Amino acid sequence: MSIYDFKDYRTFLRKTIDLLPKKGRGEINRFAQAASVHPSLISQILSYEKNLSLEQAQSISEHLDLTNQENEYFLLLVQFQRAGTQKLKNYFEEKLNVLRTASVELSERVRQDRLLSEEEKSIIYSHWIYLSVWLFSSIGDGKALDEVSQRFELTRERASEVLNFLIQTQIKFQLTNSCIQLQCLFRNLTLKQFVLDLLKS
Repeated sequence: MSIYDFKDYRTFLRKTIDLLPKKGRGEINRFAQAASVHPSLISQILSYEKNLSLEQAQSISEHLDLTNQENEYFLLLVQFQRAGTQKLKNYFEEKLNVLRTASVELSERVRQDRLLSEEEKSIIYSHWIYLSVWLFSSIGDGKALDEVSQRFELTRERASEVLNFLIQTQIKFQLTNSCIQLQCLFRNLTLKQFVLDLLKS
């Protein structure tokens, strides 16, 4: 089961409970304990009588051990449900669609090219930065190493580490006009001057 298959956080939580041993007996109490609320409030939330606060959602996300990317998606689901105007709902829905599309493209690309190793999976799903850098770098003609570093407030070493990982997980590439075009995990990723930056380091 993938959280990206859900457009309603309550449906996701109920399905999560159902898939646990013994149909998740006692899980509502564990949700309540994680969120520091009474179990009756969790029952009301799952029955669409109330909404999770963002603080409660974050605590439940940690209890479920969601990855950073999954946590972001889960919190956006909650914000979408809490939004009081259609305009605000549309705003959060657009953000949800971006994450959902990235997840689908990742799955499809991996199936088409090769399977990630368990080590690679653990890395790419461990932090939101990998998908975020891919999305940012796929805009227009790509981004230079320093642009990635500044955009995400990363050191050049950390930005280089992330970009290196995205390259090495799918090594098909060609050099064009001092740029490197990469068949990465998802689609073409062009990183201006990245090769030159690596050679200088």
